[in-house]
Amino acid sequence: MSAPLPPGWISQFDASSGRYFFVHTPTGQTTWTDPRGPLPPPYVPPAQVVVQQAPPPPVYVQSAPPVYVQPAPAVVYQQPSTVIVESVPVYGAPVLGAGAGVAAGLAGGLVLGSLLDPW
Repeated sequence: MSAPLPPGWISQFDASSGRYFFVHTPTGQTTWTDPRGPLPPPYVPPAQVVVQQAPPPPVYVQSAPPVYVQPAPAVVYQQPSTVIVESVPVYGAPVLGAGAGVAAGLAGGLVLGSLLDPW
């Protein structure tokens, strides 16, 4: 050991055993046990501690639904104007059109009636 002995202790070599023994000079006590105590264990650096932090929770941003603003209707002022509609007589077409419509209505009624009431 390289540390000095406590105060009052000396070491002596025993040639027959080839070992050192220790003497406490104030009391005269002898011992084979080193008064400095056992050798301290070798220094072992502390284990490196790695702290892993959980990632922060996700942040959800909620937005309000879009607001649709309908613009106010525009007011348009228009000066009254005079509109002239001329009617032009068409010969034969209105009479033929009306007659054809009446005939088709009668025929459709007869067909529908025969479908609904077969007797």
